[in-house]
Amino acid sequence: MKKALSCVLGLLLNLALCGAVSAEGTWTMHSYQEAAYEALTGNQETGWKDDKGTTDPNYEYGGYVMTSCEGASATFEFTGTGVRWLGATHSSRGWADVYIDGALAEEGVDQTGDLVYMTPIFEITGLAAGKHTIKIECQSGGSDKLTEISAFEVLDDGGSAAPPDNGGADTTPPDNGDSDTTPPDNGGNDTGNSGSNVGNTTTGDAGIAAFAMMGLAVAAALAVIRRRK
Repeated sequence: MKKALSCVLGLLLNLALCGAVSAEGTWTMHSYQEAAYEALTGNQETGWKDDKGTTDPNYEYGGYVMTSCEGASATFEFTGTGVRWLGATHSSRGWADVYIDGALAEEGVDQTGDLVYMTPIFEITGLAAGKHTIKIECQSGGSDKLTEISAFEVLDDGGSAAPPDNGGADTTPPDNGDSDTTPPDNGGNDTGNSGSNVGNTTTGDAGIAAFAMMGLAVAAALAVIRRRK
């Protein structure tokens, strides 16, 4: 009996974990070279230095950029609902301000700490689906404290796009002059509200499937218990 109950609990745990993973969405990695760097001078004291020739296996794209020049910035454009800036934490790293779509998202992001490669330095999620920018601006210049960018990760969780800006235009439908706007006869076909729940279809089906699997697991466990009695 204990073994059967353990099986049920294991199945339920797996279902819960699977649901958490699928709900998060998919993170896709992008090279640091996809960003636009202001003052890519090759000298970390006057701008960004691209160390793309590194043989260090800890870097996914065979390199990284770094700067200790205050005000040096990098801008990465992406399409999704979230983004991560990946870099290395270390005692030689410093601080940077991060902007999302031109607005300050976090001031003085701290990159100091124990040495860890390709780790998230900054992350934001919950953006409207569509194009966005992340701008990283070094704020620790002149102190030998580096800002490093190793890669970016972009989240696509199937979120909804922001409604278009109509510039304040009046969107009130025009007066039809009392003309008959009765919809045409569809020949008896029920068109109801088909498609009105398209945005929730995946989530609803997944929830139904999860409950069905849970029910099957419980039924199987009870059958095992009855047989052993």
